[in-house]
Formats: sequence, C-alpha cells, structure tokens
Amino acid sequence: MKSAESVDIKAFIDARKVSPYQWLVLVLCFVIVMMDGLDTAVMGFVAPVIMHDWSVSRTAFGPVMSAAMVGLAVGLGARYPRFGADPSQVAGSYGGVAFMMQAVLFVIVMIALLGWPSSLYLIRQVRGVSPTALQWTFMAGCLGTAVLLSTWIWLASMRSGIGALERMAD
Repeated sequence: MKSAESVDIKAFIDARKVSPYQWLVLVLCFVIVMMDGLDTAVMGFVAPVIMHDWSVSRTAFGPVMSAAMVGLAVGLGARYPRFGADPSQVAGSYGGVAFMMQAVLFVIVMIALLGWPSSLYLIRQVRGVSPTALQWTFMAGCLGTAVLLSTWIWLASMRSGIGALERMAD
C-alpha cells in the first residue's frame, strides 16, 4: 500500500493563476445571481404601477404574479413524479431539474417582456414626459404577451401533469 502525500491546499491554490475557464464560471455565476434578483426588483417597481393604473387590489394581483410558476411546478411534478423517493431527492429528479431550467427561462423571458417597457415608462415619468402612442402600444403588447405566455405555461403544464396522472391510473 502506498502512503499518501499531504498537500498544502493554500500553497497549491496560491501557486496557480486563475484560468479563463474559472473567470467564465465566476462571471456566469454572478450573472445568474443578478438575474435571479432582477426579476424581484423589476416587479417591485412594475407591480404597484400596474395595480394603480388598472385599479387592481394587492389581493387580486397576487395570483397573477405566481400563477405560471405554480402551474409549471405542479404540472412538471405530476408529469415526472418520484412518489417513493426521499423528499430531499425530489429537486434532483428529472421533473425537479426540468422545472428549475424552465423556471429560469420563464423568468428571463418575463424580465425581457416586462423589464424594458417598465424602465421606459419609469424613465419617461421621471422626465415628466408622457410616452408616445407607439411606446404605449409596445408596452401594452409586451404586457399582453407576458400575460398570454404565463397563462399558456400554466395551462400546458397543468394539462401535461393531469395527462401523466391519468395515464398512470390506467
């Protein structure tokens, strides 16, 4: 049996430069964390404006903010269940990973659909200038697309999950 040599981890790390791959991983991690918080920040600015302009209460607006993600989670959870699995392993199952990947894509698309028009509106409001008719049309189109996409994701995920459960029952 060979004896293992001890390695001084601090000296090992200090002796090497940070590789371009490590910088790429660091930058990608930063972008992911930034995007994860950006949706919360954007919605913090957008939701009150939408609720005020449309005269919608907070109670009524809450389900709108979460419907697509809940539908996605429930639908994919039913589509790819692991009923006998240890609860701590569910997030690593196929359905859990599929949900996380699709949720990240959904959030990125929602940021694009709601973030840019919202920033345009806020900038115009700060400057005291009303948006043009074309800008209003663009903002309404982005909001409508976001609502339709959220509704479609909720329906498609729920239908997929219900279908999977029905096939399991047969």
